[in-house]
Amino acid sequence: MFDRFLVSDWRRQDSALAFVLLLFGGLVIREADKLPPPFFDPLGSAAVPRLVAGLLMGLAFILLIRCLRKPPQEHEGSADEPVATSPLVALMSAVLPALYVAAMQFGWLGFAPASALFILLMGGVLARWRPRALGVIAIVALLCGYGLNVILTDILYIDLPQESFWQEAG
Repeated sequence: MFDRFLVSDWRRQDSALAFVLLLFGGLVIREADKLPPPFFDPLGSAAVPRLVAGLLMGLAFILLIRCLRKPPQEHEGSADEPVATSPLVALMSAVLPALYVAAMQFGWLGFAPASALFILLMGGVLARWRPRALGVIAIVALLCGYGLNVILTDILYIDLPQESFWQEAG
């Protein structure tokens, strides 16, 4: 069963990454347990490190399961094929994050719409604007942008830019 981890390069790399992430997640949880109890924080000072470590470890387990479930023979097209580089993708990878921050800094957009738009545009650039991928990217962008806004403002009580030129400040 464990010989499947060593069949191909991607399996060795993925399983090594998963084991490192599991170890790192365990260390983060152990260190989070040493944090002092909170005074004012409703969730506690160790909640976020534990949550992130748990998420990281969960993804590492998924990666390990994927390495075990795939058949040992290589599939057609599974070899790493060189991808054509694009200077436009590199340029947009530098420009879009700067525009994302500027949009919130200058009050053009609040956090939720700016984040959703950034994820949509960056995902579109990376997916080369394929229509099939754009549908999924749009759903993920909306969930991330507005979901993070709810989590960060309503649960963790972090002030984020909410006003934009679309809304009148009240």
